[in-house]
Amino acid sequence: MSGEQFLLSGDQIAQFATANVTFPGGTSTIRLNGIKTLGDENSRFFLVRTQGEGETIGNGQFFAIHAAVPNAAGTLVPSSTPLISANFSTPDAYNNAGAGDDYIIFGLFGGTRFAIDLGGFGPGGTATFVQGRDVLPGGNGELELSDIASANPDGIVCFCRGTPIRTPDGDVPVESLRAGDMVMTLDNGAQAVRWIATTRVALTPENAALAPIRLRPGALGQGLPICEIMVSPAHRFLFAGARCELLLATDQALVAARHLVDGEAIREVQDMPEVEYWHFMCDRHEIVFAGGSETESFNPGDRAVDAVDETTRRELFRLFPELRSGIMRAMWKTVRPTARAYEARLLCAAI
Repeated sequence: MSGEQFLLSGDQIAQFATANVTFPGGTSTIRLNGIKTLGDENSRFFLVRTQGEGETIGNGQFFAIHAAVPNAAGTLVPSSTPLISANFSTPDAYNNAGAGDDYIIFGLFGGTRFAIDLGGFGPGGTATFVQGRDVLPGGNGELELSDIASANPDGIVCFCRGTPIRTPDGDVPVESLRAGDMVMTLDNGAQAVRWIATTRVALTPENAALAPIRLRPGALGQGLPICEIMVSPAHRFLFAGARCELLLATDQALVAARHLVDGEAIREVQDMPEVEYWHFMCDRHEIVFAGGSETESFNPGDRAVDAVDETTRRELFRLFPELRSGIMRAMWKTVRPTARAYEARLLCAAI
């Protein structure tokens, strides 16, 4: 089918001026020059499939880029006319170098020139893609719709049932928390839970992008987490210290669980028929403790309100009617900067 829509950030989409293809050592290498991203990590656009079908993106499918605009309810939808007109995909180009687990290039053989890098384009004005170096842990070297969906920058942030959350009285399972209970935070000590809700997700093929990420004990370094925990792919963990300062020029940064997957200590769980996610909110975005590791509470300002189901959204609006306003939600600030995928890979290599 066609018509699928995928929300991406501006730094995941770029136009380019020229493409140079070389074959050093017989390996196809595509270098894009004159890279210009559509925006930064805070801007939003839609990749829309206008022609084609199937989970795996093959040759001859058409995709366009639309601006993300709010509808009457404040939910982001694609603009009525494309920002970049549709062009055909050529993932098999140059010995399968035209696309990979986390990228795809359009315009190698005419038409509009743009590329998608799910990890975000880095600085420098160029991007290089090498045959065979695109296979990520658990990947197959081909770009699939579920790969794009899982890169949604506004994915829901939540814990799986059983995740231990630190409180003034010790760790308790997240599902035991109630509104009014106190949880420990890194910045502000004990803070009250203002809202908590759960969402059940059937892990059908259509929902593959929502499969949880499992972290084994010690997966984040320094013995953390102290026990196995599972979170949603968009849930972010705090990295801090010298390695963060050296690699990212900031002393602390949040990293999404999906960017931490290494296929071993941190893996996507693919053998569950259903997952029960829990999300809780304090008076502000906070760093809380899950299995001893520093992670985040729910932040409605990250457009996460649009990611929860309708029943949960209605409950949240009933308790916090001001969140119906996109302007009010925008006042919720993310407590730390967020690392992009390529930055996360640098941090992971240093664990």
